[in-house]
Amino acid sequence: AVPTGPEKVSSYEGEAGRIEFNEGGLRGWLTCETEEAGDVRWHHAGVFLTHETLAGPLENISGAADSMEINLTASLSGIVQDQAYRDARMSLNRMGRRLLLKTAGERARMLYSQQTLERSEKWRVRFGRWTHWILARCATELKGSRPDSKDVFKRALWNVPLLTDMGSGGYVSLADLDRLRKLTGSILVSDRKTFRAIDQEWDISWVPDQRAIASLEDLFGSSVRRQRVV
Repeated sequence: AVPTGPEKVSSYEGEAGRIEFNEGGLRGWLTCETEEAGDVRWHHAGVFLTHETLAGPLENISGAADSMEINLTASLSGIVQDQAYRDARMSLNRMGRRLLLKTAGERARMLYSQQTLERSEKWRVRFGRWTHWILARCATELKGSRPDSKDVFKRALWNVPLLTDMGSGGYVSLADLDRLRKLTGSILVSDRKTFRAIDQEWDISWVPDQRAIASLEDLFGSSVRRQRVV
């Protein structure tokens, strides 16, 4: 069975921010954490070994992983930091990337309903945090790359629709923002709490979280400009 441990629920509703995996000798689950640091609980044959704070591709991701391939210390309570462990970490990094793509895709699916349905304040706050989590991870993964990257994962992440244009109501990918930046020199964004269609000749993307906008600035620099939309 997939290791469970203490119940961990994604900060977004449902299964959008969670994956389970069982491949290459590694099994377990990962979930996105929008408000706390991530860690993974390592198991060997179902027996808990240790917690490990995650960074890099797995920052702000929590989960559990069980591997029969990792080697144990003499006390049988720790993990030997050898090639088997490094291979398991690389596999876990790939799972983290898979979680990011899944979560980004689910957010794209939710864009339309957020535009048209009245949601509670609590839901809007969580949606904003979810937006921040995705864009922060995208900024980390995509910095220094291009939308036509030969890396299949990065190319997919550049092109998945993550935001909404407040003029046309159309979906906007990070690749779209990059093209807009090259064309006009600016990427206009609004952090208005709820989506509202506006009559505007400029493209303005709806980014309902200040920290999410900061993540766009990490990726695109000073070309990101905040616009007030009442």
